[in-house]
Amino acid sequence: NLIHSSPLSPSDLKNTDIDILPFLIHNCITYEDIPNAIDLFIWYNTKTPGKELHRTLINAMIQCIAESSQIEPHYHLLKFTQLMNFLNEKSIEHTLSEHQALQISNKAMSLDNNPLLTKKVLSYVLDVAYNKSNTVRTAQVEALYSLISSDYKSNNAAGVLLHWTAVRDHYTTIS
Repeated sequence: NLIHSSPLSPSDLKNTDIDILPFLIHNCITYEDIPNAIDLFIWYNTKTPGKELHRTLINAMIQCIAESSQIEPHYHLLKFTQLMNFLNEKSIEHTLSEHQALQISNKAMSLDNNPLLTKKVLSYVLDVAYNKSNTVRTAQVEALYSLISSDYKSNNAAGVLLHWTAVRDHYTTIS
């Protein structure tokens, strides 16, 4: 009905230089509909490969995931990994802020039934530089201990060794 009452037809919109998708994504972020925002963002940037990625939208989506107060954060964390995988495929470097890293790692470690998702999310948290404060370093060490615990429970000796080496590297940089 809205399209029929509009003075513009869909064919008129195709011929304009107005990009409406960033506005739609921003609207999803405003109403905290993060899964749709991420899906739209990935779809839009897949269909328009020459356009520059909106870094403010990326940061806003990640910030919403970090601050979301869902009882079950599983779906938001899935979308977070989907967004980060997309950025990695496009070779776009995006580092999480200290606040985002802490909140997202806490959500990931609260997941009980999905160790693979926890591992994927925590691997992004481990990439955050921790030279600004010890808070991120502490969160990363806690994340590593959580990964060691899950690898131990699944009898993954290589994972335990890998994460233990990472913990050791964190502690050698303290001294």
